[in-house]
Amino acid sequence: MGAYSAFLVALFTEMYGTPLTIYLLGSWLGNQFPLLKDTHAGGHLWNDLTGWGGDPHLSPFHLASYVAIGVGFWLIAAAWKVLHEAAQHHELATPAPTPGCATRSTTASSSS
Repeated sequence: MGAYSAFLVALFTEMYGTPLTIYLLGSWLGNQFPLLKDTHAGGHLWNDLTGWGGDPHLSPFHLASYVAIGVGFWLIAAAWKVLHEAAQHHELATPAPTPGCATRSTTASSSS
């Protein structure tokens, strides 16, 4: 029951807690930060909180998120061969996801 309860708490927090908190704080934030507009560009809270002027899509926060997304895609691509091979042999993929690591873990199958 512990894992299920933790899942429900995480689900509620993600689906209701964060959006509801932002909604409830929206009127206060709108009064404190007049730059928050009802447009797409006005919805970038970190830019308004730090005073970033200019296009919010070229801010350091967006650029850092682009890099993080690119690193995530690279990590998936680098690990895909290892993960697929381990899944085909019903094993756990244990090598680190680095380029060229196409070796699979044989500790489970070699010990039997």
